[in-house]
Amino acid sequence: MRRMASLGAFAGAFLVWVTALLYAQGPPEISFEEDVLPIFQEAFPPEKRGHCTACHSGPAPQAGLDLNSLEGVLAGSERGPVVIPGDGENSPIVLAVEGRLVRKGVPVPRMPFDGPPFLDEETIGIIRAWIDQLEAEEIVEIRSTFAVTQAVVRRGRKPGQDAFQLSGVYQDGGADRGLPDLLGSPETEVSLMLSTPTQGTLWSKTILAGSFAPKGTKFVFQDKAEGLSISFDTKKKGFAVSAQRQSLSGLADPAQFVISVGGLAGSQLIPTSVPYVGGRSTPLSAVFYVTRGTIRPGKKVGTDQFAFEGVLSSESGLPNAPVVDVRVELGPFAEIIRVARQGTRYAYVAPRGTTGLARFTIDAKTGKFSVSAVGLDLPDLTGPAILRLQVGDVAGRATLVLSGSAATGFRYP
Repeated sequence: MRRMASLGAFAGAFLVWVTALLYAQGPPEISFEEDVLPIFQEAFPPEKRGHCTACHSGPAPQAGLDLNSLEGVLAGSERGPVVIPGDGENSPIVLAVEGRLVRKGVPVPRMPFDGPPFLDEETIGIIRAWIDQLEAEEIVEIRSTFAVTQAVVRRGRKPGQDAFQLSGVYQDGGADRGLPDLLGSPETEVSLMLSTPTQGTLWSKTILAGSFAPKGTKFVFQDKAEGLSISFDTKKKGFAVSAQRQSLSGLADPAQFVISVGGLAGSQLIPTSVPYVGGRSTPLSAVFYVTRGTIRPGKKVGTDQFAFEGVLSSESGLPNAPVVDVRVELGPFAEIIRVARQGTRYAYVAPRGTTGLARFTIDAKTGKFSVSAVGLDLPDLTGPAILRLQVGDVAGRATLVLSGSAATGFRYP
């Protein structure tokens, strides 16, 4: 009995010692891949589009924020970083999912846009704790991703004669080290990649910053043998890339072009305007809250309709490309059409008898637009619902100003 008592006392002391040791080591480390990424991918039920990455992933994610990878989260959005290493409580991504984010004195609607449901406090706590354990040194690169089309690429008549070029403007996102300091460090790497989601990498190049020659306010790299030219203007905060004598016969539409610069802790390159030579950036994106007044239910299955109109404007200008891609999404309905410019208007009219989008027009001068669709099946759609509108082939990432007539049956935040 004494021996059993001694063993029990020893086991108890050992348990206390192990517990104290684990406590001294701190809470277990939270993994982005195992703990945080599943929240972004699986947190919401299917009827709520399933996950955050439904909008924030792919070649042209909403607001330029890609939540489908660690690199995308650390890169942030078109408005800047979404995580502040070591400060989960005040990181923009936490403020957004808690409904505490304020921009220019105006509260931003709680994320997700089509909530409720929203993330519960326990789930948000995992994201907050993950950010708390981050250190600034872990964010080791700045990155910009641009959606591009075939128009960026000039086809050569012979293999190896393809070319592409694009230019844009960046901002440092409040980094301690600016781009001049970064490009002045020989160990820094500048990486460029042209790829598609289905075909993978079509072209890539990595260059040491020490290969960039300082010329006034610019850093310039040239490889005449390969026909490659890259420049960063640190005064105008602009960049330009031109590549000749390339083989890009497999380029699909759309593709994406990524520029990343290694070594700048806690910052990113953010395109504020992207005057592509024949390309496009992330589409203008608008979200409307619509009521049943917008939707006309049919008497039979497959005869529902909707129609609405409004005014679209942006800080970087309205569409000016010969052709734009338009995506319209309402409940279970989603369709993409390609619309050609006719004078100051882009107009699409579907042939008679077509189901889906029947008509879309937008005036590139005034921003007035209208859209209608017929032959739909929207049995589960009740007001208010959400309608998403995207207009592609627009140079620059834009902040939209939305307006419209209440008589058309929609309301907006």
